Amino acid sequence: MIKAGLLAAMILPLFLIQACSNSSGEKIRHDLLAFTSGNHIYVSTWPDGTPYQVAPGNEPSISRNGRYIAYSSKIGNKRRIAITDLRLNKQWFLEDIHGASFRPQWSPSQNVVLFNALVQAGPNSQRVVVIHDPFRKKKRAITLKQSSIYSPVWSPDGQSIIAHDTRQLYEWDQKGRLIQSLPLKETFGDFSFSASDVFEPSESGKHWIFKSQDEDQPAGIYLLDSQKNITQRITPAEVEAHSFSWGPNEQSVIVAATLTSPLDTLGKGDYLIEFSLDGKLLGTHHPDASNPAFSSFITMAKLR
Repeated sequence: MIKAGLLAAMILPLFLIQACSNSSGEKIRHDLLAFTSGNHIYVSTWPDGTPYQVAPGNEPSISRNGRYIAYSSKIGNKRRIAITDLRLNKQWFLEDIHGASFRPQWSPSQNVVLFNALVQAGPNSQRVVVIHDPFRKKKRAITLKQSSIYSPVWSPDGQSIIAHDTRQLYEWDQKGRLIQSLPLKETFGDFSFSASDVFEPSESGKHWIFKSQDEDQPAGIYLLDSQKNITQRITPAEVEAHSFSWGPNEQSVIVAATLTSPLDTLGKGDYLIEFSLDGKLLGTHHPDASNPAFSSFITMAKLR
């Protein structure tokens, strides 16, 4: 069970922004989906907007006000974190990190991004977590002695960072001070956890979704109810999950998946599929897409 101290009081909503005024004063909710297809980043309104191409790259993340997209992209032979300003159509790279960088995640409370970086640690390379302010060009690294850190995410209030080393789940504050750690298997279940597994808490901290693999089934998306201490699989056995995002109002999950056999009216192939938290298929979006990143936020002005 998730214990006190690790995201126990997550009550601040995701993607809050400072509202700007317009003549009508009308508040407008925006639901956006970013994803990858054909090694390019796309953004569309949810659920059925026409996607528009942003830039070459992978692993997109939408900023808290919907203005910026962070993603991994190649410069020569190195993977760097790129940022595109959707309003100005301007792109730049975070080039002050020596090692390869990947999996950027915008903070839900400020314009700060965190990501994994592969750095040299003596004779070996090691994955660390980097917290980067791309506007003030300030950064901080979080490391573990003699161990890599994988798949960092923000807590829903943006005040701490969560990541794992395939054995323990850790929480640090933004200054890199360890708050606490929990054993993965005792907390989430008896899975074979890997570096690519991601653990995403809900806004309330009561639920977590994560990707892992049973011995006799393809990789799937699982839901942990941390109050009841129950873990259950969301995606059916026909679905091989690759990546995921919480869906609208955290009542569903959007999964980039391969169907290994037909499911309902869907044939074999690659899809973005939306499932309810009890495993019901709610719809499909953008075939052959991957790395979904859903964002919901309020403004008082229309987007582009």
